Amino acid sequence: MSNRLRVTKDNIYSRRYSIVDFSLKVLRYNVTVYAECFHDEEVPNGHYYGLDLLFSVDNYADRRFLIGVSFGDHEMQKADVDKEVEDWIISQISLPDFAEDVQEYLDEESKI
Repeated sequence: MSNRLRVTKDNIYSRRYSIVDFSLKVLRYNVTVYAECFHDEEVPNGHYYGLDLLFSVDNYADRRFLIGVSFGDHEMQKADVDKEVEDWIISQISLPDFAEDVQEYLDEESKI
């Protein structure tokens, strides 16, 4: 390992999701949601897990932060963590503002 870097979190669960819900306005784009879930004693509110959701659109590599949350008061089975993560994703992509976030992302990326 480099003497310039230090691993701060090694217990990260990461998963990529594609939106396939045909009722969402953003479906004309290929939207990918990235979930990074981790256990950390420093997670606020005494919760056991921290979760960061990010997204990208089409072939652009830049990821846009969507939300950071914490959940769970104890260690959970992976299936239960998956369900919690998916519930958070669905809650965020179902918001009316998400379509606007996607369009804003595309507008910014097309300028680069």
